[in-house]
Amino acid sequence: MKLLILMNFENYLLAAYAIMGTISMFGYIPQIWTLVRSTGRSMSTPISTWSLWTVDALVSFLYAIFILKNIPTITLVGLDLCAALLITGLTIYNRFFRFKLIGATIPQRPSQNAA
Repeated sequence: MKLLILMNFENYLLAAYAIMGTISMFGYIPQIWTLVRSTGRSMSTPISTWSLWTVDALVSFLYAIFILKNIPTITLVGLDLCAALLITGLTIYNRFFRFKLIGATIPQRPSQNAA
């Protein structure tokens, strides 16, 4: 109990950041598990959105490494980057490699000259 009283505001923020970052990592698990167990092309998982979040996590990771130089921040943002990369990669894998449509054709618009 004395340890909590002796901590200053910055230490409380660091502890809260570490705890919330760790808890938020568990938020990725259901999405990853769904993609791993998928039996279809994962069409409901948007590649564009996850790609944007992956790039955002990459920029945050590089910022943490080169500007902040803070190991806890680098670790948490690095884990976030890995999770976003994994979800993006699994979605692309499911959609274009694992469950690609064999012999499927792209629907054509009806010809305007057809009577």
